[in-house]
Amino acid sequence: MQIFRKVIVKQVLTEQTKQKLRASFEHKLQKLEREQEQLAFEQRKMERNYKDKKQLVQQQFDKQVSMREEQMKRLKIQLEQLDKLPLGYELKTGETKELVTVEVGTPWMDSPKEIIIKNDEVLEIRGGE
Repeated sequence: MQIFRKVIVKQVLTEQTKQKLRASFEHKLQKLEREQEQLAFEQRKMERNYKDKKQLVQQQFDKQVSMREEQMKRLKIQLEQLDKLPLGYELKTGETKELVTVEVGTPWMDSPKEIIIKNDEVLEIRGGE
């Protein structure tokens, strides 16, 4: 029988990866700021067109703005944490799955494998069959 097993992907923090992550976080922040500006514009437009439902329109847009503000807070915290992390730190960046064959008598692995990446190259694969 074949099953999928979780594999954790970690990135070794180098100056190069710090810069890439910082740029990615800042890009996402800028995108969220643009979305908020667009939402404000759309809200004014909708309020003019639906004067009788102004409160409902405002509630809907407030939810969207609030959601984006929360995402922006998380990104700012991540940026602060990134600056505090030492070089060489292994940062979990994602998960993937691997296909494994399991038969009666196969030892079961509780801990997932880990793929360690440094500067966009696989450095190490931990865990095993």
